[in-house]
Amino acid sequence: MLNKLTKRNNDGFTIIEVMIVLAIAGLILIIVLFAVPGLQRNSRNTALKSDAGQMLAYVNDYVANNDGKMPDANATTGSVVTSGAVTIKSSGGTDTTGKIQSGTDVIFVDALATPALVTPTAGKLTVVYKAKCPVNIAATDTTVQPVASPKSTAVIYLIETSGGSAVKCQGS
Repeated sequence: MLNKLTKRNNDGFTIIEVMIVLAIAGLILIIVLFAVPGLQRNSRNTALKSDAGQMLAYVNDYVANNDGKMPDANATTGSVVTSGAVTIKSSGGTDTTGKIQSGTDVIFVDALATPALVTPTAGKLTVVYKAKCPVNIAATDTTVQPVASPKSTAVIYLIETSGGSAVKCQGS
């Protein structure tokens, strides 16, 4: 009889063990919730960088197919790319079409015809003909450097960072 009273029942978990498991699960959930926005931001930045490279390739392709002639800035698609298709064209030239991320805003500017001051915004690519990337990129208004070579192109865009945003430029 005394033996029955001192024997413990070990058929389940104690409340302490359950609370420790719940605390560890909660900690893992908090870590995941803080990591997801950073992963999404990196994904958007990577897609925008890829789109900038694609736009440079499309402009270079257009120049190669049109005997070195740059497209007219006003004759090129210059609005939000809803279907992912972009067309670079000018009067009398052979069009170049390609695909970039849907929803990316693309603006085309001729650095010699208009002021070369560019104000980058999130989700927008500014393709500047006859220009090269600036040495010092400002966080707000960026002045591109017009060049005599008509084949130079700069693509300016804004990426998200953990502390705000940063202006980036890719050039050919």
